[in-house]
Amino acid sequence: MKSYIFKSVYKRRLKIIHEMSHLYASNYSDEFIHQYQLAKFNKIWSEVKADIPFYRYWSRKHQLPNKLMSLDELKEFPKLSKETINEHRDLIFKIDRKYSTISTGGSTGNPTLFPYEQNQLDQNYGNLYAARGWWNVQPLDKTVLLWGHSHLFGSVIKGALRNFLRSIKDNLINTKRLNAYTMSVTNLELYYQQIVNFSPRVLIGYTSCIFKISRYILDNAVEVPSSLSLKAIIVTAESVSKEEVDCIQKAFNAPVVIEYGSAEMGVVSYSKSDGNSYVLWDSFFCYANERRVLSVTTLDRRSFPLINYYTQDIIQYQTPRNRFKLKFLSIKDRAKKFLLVAPKIGQKLSLSGNLIFHILKTFPNIYLAQCTKESDDEIINAVVSDKALDLNSVKNSFLCEIRKSNLCLAFGSVEFIQVKDATRTLAGKEMLVT
Repeated sequence: MKSYIFKSVYKRRLKIIHEMSHLYASNYSDEFIHQYQLAKFNKIWSEVKADIPFYRYWSRKHQLPNKLMSLDELKEFPKLSKETINEHRDLIFKIDRKYSTISTGGSTGNPTLFPYEQNQLDQNYGNLYAARGWWNVQPLDKTVLLWGHSHLFGSVIKGALRNFLRSIKDNLINTKRLNAYTMSVTNLELYYQQIVNFSPRVLIGYTSCIFKISRYILDNAVEVPSSLSLKAIIVTAESVSKEEVDCIQKAFNAPVVIEYGSAEMGVVSYSKSDGNSYVLWDSFFCYANERRVLSVTTLDRRSFPLINYYTQDIIQYQTPRNRFKLKFLSIKDRAKKFLLVAPKIGQKLSLSGNLIFHILKTFPNIYLAQCTKESDDEIINAVVSDKALDLNSVKNSFLCEIRKSNLCLAFGSVEFIQVKDATRTLAGKEMLVT
């Protein structure tokens, strides 16, 4: 029975993948795509105002139009944030038909619940493998997944049952799942050996986890066997820098693919060989404000479409005159991951948590850095390493390197401590700023 259900779902999803692959491979003009998206949005907007109490309330409160003449008008819609969703959960979950829920921990660790239905999972799967097809990655390719074992949460009995069911599902789809929640630097060799022994064609996981293993390989001059022939290494759930990409590619001798999305949105974009990330425009309309913060509107059928959803993610792109984003270079940082620190002279400086990590990870044997605002004038940086570090040397080198970004910090504005492992969000992500 389970085998029949699996084959039936797989067949349905293969059809969606084929349709999505054909759509994204077509050479449509930007103007055609924007008109296509406008028509889809107007249909969705009409439906959600009729079916979802929250959007009836939202439309009345903000006097929103019944129909858009241009996607430019979405910029005038109020921002939809996780805070707003949490505040109006009673209206959002007032749904007549059957649905499930999905939770996102996010970078702050504050959980937000979203309703979803089976058709949303199928559409996301279709988008996912249409985009992975750009790298010749197929649905049942042998895969190692470095991910959080959230299914183990709950009582011991429930956790064991969920683990058993998850292992059956993973076996059906040729996937080996490694627990990212317990991935400390002391067991990197074990994780590396498990990857080699399984011999996957695809490696997928949190950016920080795959970076850790890559640093372990390079720092210890580990020779990756030629039998480990990876089609792609897919980094997701966390932003990725050029330094991280270079490190991962050098360690595994395989292309690094950047997947951008979230639990509540699904997969929004995938990178191609030209270095750009391409928006899956059949399902998402994206634009960036003057601060380059990305807003996303979903265009497919779902229990709760996201209208002008404020992601807080800052994007980097080459063509600022293009108000709609069908592609971008990278997710640069979270809008709120900035800390004020004391300079040598003058006013306080705004320092990105990502910048701190991007500098420190170029130092040998440092796998992660996390920042904590200790006082008005001081930041504590916790660094993770499998070797005892000379923290004074780390501090002096850091202050020297950060000057290259035209940031001259006071000597007492940063301090360093060494810890065994990272602080994580409820979603299992390692936090840059705690």
